[in-house]
Amino acid sequence: MILTGALLAAASAAPGAASVAPAAQVALHERVIRVRDVVRDSGLTTKERGRVIARLPAGAASVMLPRRAVAALVHRAVPRLTFATTSGVTVFRLAPTKAPARACLALARPLARGAAIGAADVAPAACKNATAIPARFAAGAWRATADLALGTYLGPVRLAASPGVRKGTALQLISTAGPVRIVRPVTAMQDGHDGGRVFVRDADGDVFAAAVQAGGDSE
Repeated sequence: MILTGALLAAASAAPGAASVAPAAQVALHERVIRVRDVVRDSGLTTKERGRVIARLPAGAASVMLPRRAVAALVHRAVPRLTFATTSGVTVFRLAPTKAPARACLALARPLARGAAIGAADVAPAACKNATAIPARFAAGAWRATADLALGTYLGPVRLAASPGVRKGTALQLISTAGPVRIVRPVTAMQDGHDGGRVFVRDADGDVFAAAVQAGGDSE
């Protein structure tokens, strides 16, 4: 039997005294044992209840402690509590963590074929049993495989941050040669992210790759 409550109950016969309850196991939700995990006493302060009395050994999911040792650890943390003679042992076991619930997404605005799908383009949606989504992962982002309408279901995909540059955005290309700094206008030929590279076209129609800097400029 696993008990998630108290091992030790405050004794009403003697103020400040407590006796050990016959609990075989206690489930923990963190790798430390706190006073509140083993003592039920409404007279304890929040600070006292939160005091750590022991920790699980590194790499271990459980630890077995004699109840006499548990009583001594609690008394050390809260000296005003004393305990009657105790016997037996208690196993403290780390409770398994629950897997996070699936988060599914749908488009919050229309997107053109090939456009990168960023966090700002989606909204939470109820999960469905769909086996295929109209997107593929390429060049560091999920991209639309067709022109997609508002509300298109995407499923539980993990998205990168919204693109720092959208296709068609007007940018400034900054080139330096020693002390000379040349700035000229270009147009992004694809979506891109800060720190990545995108193809741009200049006023003469030449297309080449450029790095995207924070702030939206390319060089």
